[in-house]
Amino acid sequence: IYAHWSITAYTIHYENMDGAVNGNPEGYDVEDLPLTLQKPVKEGYTFAGWALEPDGDIICADNADLITVADHANGDNVITLYAVWTLNVYTISYDLGDYAASTAHANPTSYSIETGADIILQDLTPAKSEFRFAGWYTEPLGKGEKVESIDFQGTVNYTLYAKWEHAGTFSIKCMSSSN
Repeated sequence: IYAHWSITAYTIHYENMDGAVNGNPEGYDVEDLPLTLQKPVKEGYTFAGWALEPDGDIICADNADLITVADHANGDNVITLYAVWTLNVYTISYDLGDYAASTAHANPTSYSIETGADIILQDLTPAKSEFRFAGWYTEPLGKGEKVESIDFQGTVNYTLYAKWEHAGTFSIKCMSSSN
């Protein structure tokens, strides 16, 4: 009598990838161990880890957690891992300067890839008729680049500065002097 051993192969299915770049293996056996899963990459999101169910708890993240695939595989030696993603949200802050009529404005304070369209920045209303709003800039006093819209697929936080210009209306009061 001779013992006959065979190597069990496991298949790994990756779900909830939605266009993510995933270079992980589609299967493994004991000869492939240790198996380290790489983080998939998805535009506009940060990979948070792997779950065993859609909307399930993360069981494996940042290669710090170890799972035994055999414990989670079905009877056909298949395990399904669901990618869990965190939406990247970027901030937009505004320095209104000294001439805004109000600190309220219609511009958004954040954006993400789920915004779905470029953000067209709205003008401000001046507090005094002598001034007019001249645009949003990346640096104070109208320095840097003028920003009229923000690409919703961007990946930066913004601080935008209001530029104010004199409206060109001057009042001159003439006084006669009598001695």
